[in-house]
Amino acid sequence: MVSSAARLATNSHSFVVQQDGATVASYDASYGSGDDIGDPNRVTRSGTHIVMGKQESTLMSNPAYGYRNVPEKWAVRISDNGEFIHQNADTVDDQGSANVSHGCINLAPADAEAYFRSAIYGDPVEVTGTSVQLSEADGDLYDWAIPWDQWQLR
Repeated sequence: MVSSAARLATNSHSFVVQQDGATVASYDASYGSGDDIGDPNRVTRSGTHIVMGKQESTLMSNPAYGYRNVPEKWAVRISDNGEFIHQNADTVDDQGSANVSHGCINLAPADAEAYFRSAIYGDPVEVTGTSVQLSEADGDLYDWAIPWDQWQLR
């Protein structure tokens, strides 16, 4: 399997997968709605995340926003702060045109499965276009968010 990179511009509402610089897949997506509604806790963080976990099915919870144990499929974890790329059939009508999630990246079921099957642990996932940067506060694996010149000083 060839490693790939996902390039995500939240204002484009698209999710582009590249291998060796060539686009191999493009999906309609919905990102966190935080920038649109003024809630920084619902913003998909800008920066380079990495694929750090995969589950064919999982239960998603965010009690602060009133939901617990919501079953979702094709979940690819990209940060320690709860950001995933996963299917969400409830947002299919918004995918490609509006950001409505609590910070995750929502894809249609078939698209989420296709990405899940292609994603490899350690693949970079670059998110751009949001008001909140991925940072140390988001967990242990934010290394790609640190510019090289700053990394060398650590």
